[in-house]
Amino acid sequence: MHAETYLDGLDGAGKYDVSVQEYERHRPGFNELADPPSSLDIFSLKDSSSKFDLVKMIATKDNLANFMEWTNIPSPVDGCERLHLPTPIRPECPLQSPQCPTLCLLQAFLDQGFM
Repeated sequence: MHAETYLDGLDGAGKYDVSVQEYERHRPGFNELADPPSSLDIFSLKDSSSKFDLVKMIATKDNLANFMEWTNIPSPVDGCERLHLPTPIRPECPLQSPQCPTLCLLQAFLDQGFM
């Protein structure tokens, strides 16, 4: 017997699908954990993007802190995009919504100082 969970309700729903573009970083090789960058210069490797479910990829609250939303600003280099000022991802739906991922609720508690 299988007890239905939150992830079962998401199967095939596409509520948290994100578009992903493969890219190559300009000047890779520094230690991002010790010295996180404030901007990245990237070059797209393919003309097409693919989709995947962000909630299934994150999986734990510890991984949630590693996912950032970047602002895209113009780059002086042709064919290059500059990603700037990373901020931790946050849900766009209200925390009270039944569609809000549990991991985002846990992060909201941590942000408020709860253990």
